[in-house]
Order: sequence, then C-alpha cells, then structure tokens
Amino acid sequence: MRKSIDDNLDQPFGSFQDFGAGKLAFLRELPAGVLATFLPEAQSLEPSLMLWALLDADGVPIIVSDTRQIAEMNARDRDIVIASVH
Repeated sequence: MRKSIDDNLDQPFGSFQDFGAGKLAFLRELPAGVLATFLPEAQSLEPSLMLWALLDADGVPIIVSDTRQIAEMNARDRDIVIASVH
C-alpha cells in the first residue's frame, strides 16, 4: 500500500482523490521532516528544510523539489492539471 501525505496531515484531502489519480495534482510546500514520515528518501534531509511536493490526487508524491517552478514544469511535462487547494 502506498503511503500518502493524507496519512500524516490533520486536514485530509479525502474525496479529492475521487477526481482521478494521474490527471489531477496539487502543490504543497512541506518541511522535509513531514515528507520523511511517508517518503523514506527524505529521511536524510534536514527536517526543517522546506520543499515543494507535487502530490497526486490521492496524496502520493509525484515529485519533490526545492523549487515550485520545477514541480510545476514536471506537472506540465506529465500533462497533469494542478488544482488549487485553499
């Protein structure tokens, strides 16, 4: 079972995943310490380091970057629509 950011947040995205994994995603700026709880590759990073995560509609990371622009370019390259989450 894939771990999702939804497993670690106080405000889960719930039905957002119903819109279609692989076609819709959202960007979120997160500290590496939070990412490390569900993304083992982030465990070696400084916990307070802020990173941008492009997350699939079900909360699973697609890409993690130090800049928002790289995450946005990756979404465009994959023909993924970035949703606005308020």
